[in-house]
Amino acid sequence: EYYYGKQIKKLDYACIIYNEDVVLVLLFNKDGKVVGKSKLLFDEEKDVILNGKNISFYSINYNVIKENNYDLKFTRKESKIIFLLLKYLDKVYEEKKEDELRYLYYECYDEKEQDYNKCYFNLKKDVLNADFNIISKFKTFVKVLKK
Repeated sequence: EYYYGKQIKKLDYACIIYNEDVVLVLLFNKDGKVVGKSKLLFDEEKDVILNGKNISFYSINYNVIKENNYDLKFTRKESKIIFLLLKYLDKVYEEKKEDELRYLYYECYDEKEQDYNKCYFNLKKDVLNADFNIISKFKTFVKVLKK
């Protein structure tokens, strides 16, 4: 079962897989192929892990059809924010909005940098490395500009 707005809906083919650190939800079609997967929110993961200690375990026979190597370091929201900020940064750089980029750099690092390229590459590096301190400042700056 899952919540959809104020309704509770049922899934025919789904399961929760977890260990002591991570919880994954898998959605299957009627043929048993995975058609959707998702991590839970942190508080939901904690509930599953804590409550899962009281559940009996079953051994399931399965065959791996294809292996996917997904990076599950970020939630979908965090991944989307990183993607959008990188897209914005690339656009500002390509359009040669040097003053905007320098100002953004100043807001994120609290230091002035005259080298336009250095501003771009340092910001991009920190967003790609998921420095959420920089990402938070960057996101706030973009929100202010959009108003």
